[in-house]
Amino acid sequence: MSIISLKFSGWLMRRRFLGTLLGVFIVSLLPAAVLASQNVVLVWQPSPDADVVGYNVYYGTDSGNYTALINLDNVTLTAIDGLADGVTYYFVVTATDAFGDESAPSPEVSYTVPLPAPATLHTQTFNDDNGLPAWMAITATGTEMGWWELDSSPDLQNWNFYTYGFGSDVFVLVPLTDETQPQLFFRLINYYW
Repeated sequence: MSIISLKFSGWLMRRRFLGTLLGVFIVSLLPAAVLASQNVVLVWQPSPDADVVGYNVYYGTDSGNYTALINLDNVTLTAIDGLADGVTYYFVVTATDAFGDESAPSPEVSYTVPLPAPATLHTQTFNDDNGLPAWMAITATGTEMGWWELDSSPDLQNWNFYTYGFGSDVFVLVPLTDETQPQLFFRLINYYW
């Protein structure tokens, strides 16, 4: 434990202050549903110091440079929302007393938010009564809840809007008019929450 000196109303007082935090752990990763962001739950062991009244969680995207601060009461876990996909975040925690004094920071931990898995398009052709292709069904797996857009291209370079929808299920019927219809490629853009 650290001993610090505080000047209080002209008197010099000495008191115990804020034992070292024993560690910070990322214990649970929870997918969030807010504008393509995710969250993480941080849990740490409490300070053994009886003067502790709260904790500060500092984090940022550069190691040792923390641009965000969360002030907490005397709890030892918090969820941090709004983390961007594919970005690495760095976290430290400090303990605080009633005077706002802080302990040294905990060891830094980091977490890289995973990128979502890509969606996969599937097609199935349905024949008419004469056995000729009449419809092609396009479905997708791996899509996230949100808006999606289906585009078509005759050459994989020039893309045109085909249709759109909302939800995690994609089902589109494409009419196959005749054999002179150009070959089309399709892509799905998923604007998930």
